[in-house]
Amino acid sequence: MNIIADYDKVEYKRGSFKTFMKYSLRIFDFILVSLFAVAAIFCFTRFFSSSNKKNKILIVKTPHEKYAYSLNKNVEFTTKGSIGKTKIKIENGKAFVTESCCDNKNCINMGKLSRVNDYAACLPNGIILYIEGEDEKEKIDAIVN
Repeated sequence: MNIIADYDKVEYKRGSFKTFMKYSLRIFDFILVSLFAVAAIFCFTRFFSSSNKKNKILIVKTPHEKYAYSLNKNVEFTTKGSIGKTKIKIENGKAFVTESCCDNKNCINMGKLSRVNDYAACLPNGIILYIEGEDEKEKIDAIVN
């Protein structure tokens, strides 16, 4: 009973708690929204930054030679294989086969190569494409690399 009596004796200024809650919620809401906005901008710039294209090259092995191309430049080129020509395109940091003289066209269906260790091969024509380089985002951890 003493606790209840103590609360009855406390006098509050009229509206002071309401006023405090009214303005403090607005301030804390603003701070919270600002923190979320800063975190979202940080994550967006970190995820979509162009640093993931750094140090990546496309290696093209043919039966006759070996070529290296940077993934940072948009290029289209043709290489000669065992049975004919294969057309390869690099666009927006991704490499892919656009045309090939082979019958099964598996090299075209392998899709776009953009990550380190991605590969595509046109076995009938003897052409192998793969990406080499080091990308900090693609490392699993310090032990596995």
